[in-house]
Amino acid sequence: MTLPDSPSRGALADVVRDVRREMLTGSVRVDATAARGWPPRARLVVARLRRVAVLTGCRWTELPS
Repeated sequence: MTLPDSPSRGALADVVRDVRREMLTGSVRVDATAARGWPPRARLVVARLRRVAVLTGCRWTELPS
Protein backbone atom coordinates (compact mmCIF):
# COMPACT_ATOMS: atom_id res chain seq x y z
CA MET A 1 0.00 0.00 0.00
CA THR A 2 1.33 3.44 -0.87
CA LEU A 3 0.46 6.43 1.27
CA PRO A 4 -0.87 9.49 -0.58
CA ASP A 5 1.24 12.60 -1.05
CA SER A 6 -1.24 14.86 0.69
CA PRO A 7 -2.84 13.97 4.03
CA SER A 8 -6.35 15.29 3.41
CA ARG A 9 -9.15 13.96 5.55
CA GLY A 10 -10.42 11.74 2.78
CA ALA A 11 -6.94 10.41 2.08
CA LEU A 12 -6.39 9.56 5.75
CA ALA A 13 -9.74 7.80 5.88
CA ASP A 14 -8.69 5.73 2.87
CA VAL A 15 -5.38 4.86 4.57
CA VAL A 16 -7.17 3.70 7.73
CA ARG A 17 -9.60 1.59 5.67
CA ASP A 18 -6.81 0.02 3.61
CA VAL A 19 -4.66 -0.78 6.66
CA ARG A 20 -7.61 -2.37 8.44
CA ARG A 21 -8.27 -4.50 5.37
CA GLU A 22 -4.64 -5.61 5.22
CA MET A 23 -4.61 -6.34 8.97
CA LEU A 24 -7.13 -9.10 8.28
CA THR A 25 -4.45 -10.89 6.27
CA GLY A 26 -1.98 -10.66 9.17
CA SER A 27 0.59 -8.58 7.32
CA VAL A 28 0.65 -4.88 6.47
CA ARG A 29 3.13 -3.61 3.86
CA VAL A 30 3.38 0.16 3.63
CA ASP A 31 5.40 2.49 1.42
CA ALA A 32 5.57 5.39 3.87
CA THR A 33 8.00 7.63 2.00
CA ALA A 34 5.22 10.09 1.13
CA ALA A 35 4.39 10.52 4.81
CA ARG A 36 7.77 12.12 5.53
CA GLY A 37 6.45 15.45 4.25
CA TRP A 38 3.20 15.23 6.19
CA PRO A 39 2.43 17.44 9.20
CA PRO A 40 2.94 15.82 12.63
CA ARG A 41 -0.75 15.11 13.27
CA ALA A 42 -1.10 13.17 10.03
CA ARG A 43 2.09 11.17 10.73
CA LEU A 44 0.62 10.37 14.14
CA VAL A 45 -2.28 8.58 12.41
CA VAL A 46 0.19 6.27 10.67
CA ALA A 47 2.11 5.70 13.92
CA ARG A 48 -1.11 4.73 15.71
CA LEU A 49 -2.08 2.35 12.93
CA ARG A 50 1.35 0.73 13.15
CA ARG A 51 0.99 0.31 16.92
CA VAL A 52 -2.48 -1.23 16.61
CA ALA A 53 -1.28 -3.60 13.90
CA VAL A 54 1.68 -4.79 15.96
CA LEU A 55 -0.36 -5.15 19.15
CA THR A 56 -2.90 -7.31 17.32
CA GLY A 57 -0.19 -9.61 16.03
CA CYS A 58 0.15 -8.30 12.49
CA ARG A 59 3.50 -7.91 10.82
CA TRP A 60 4.12 -4.26 9.83
CA THR A 61 6.63 -3.83 7.02
CA GLU A 62 7.74 -0.44 5.75
CA LEU A 63 9.03 -0.79 2.23
CA PRO A 64 12.34 0.86 1.37
CA SER A 65 12.18 4.01 -0.68
